[in-house]
Amino acid sequence: MPNIEIKLLAAILVASIQVGAAGKQRPFRQPYPEQGFWVVETLPESDSTIVRYYATSIDLVSEQKEKGKLDVSKRSTRKYLNKKLSNELEKGPLGRSIPKLYEIN
Repeated sequence: MPNIEIKLLAAILVASIQVGAAGKQRPFRQPYPEQGFWVVETLPESDSTIVRYYATSIDLVSEQKEKGKLDVSKRSTRKYLNKKLSNELEKGPLGRSIPKLYEIN
């Protein structure tokens, strides 16, 4: 009889751990740019951030210095950088002739 009680307690414990872990997961929503990509470089001794904007290929379109340190783990920061990337690509000749990332095989 004690063996059954131990198995029952173990099953309840495992079920409660799985339910608890599933409740703590958050969906990860990543806003991706329509074309091109950006790279952020923050030096530890600096209070500014260097952002490099690239076309879909590896062609550097622009390099800008942002005031303060950008936290790319924030969704709002990624959306801001994607918008800036779109504006930079529209300025130059690279942005008009480049296919979107999801159209490339």
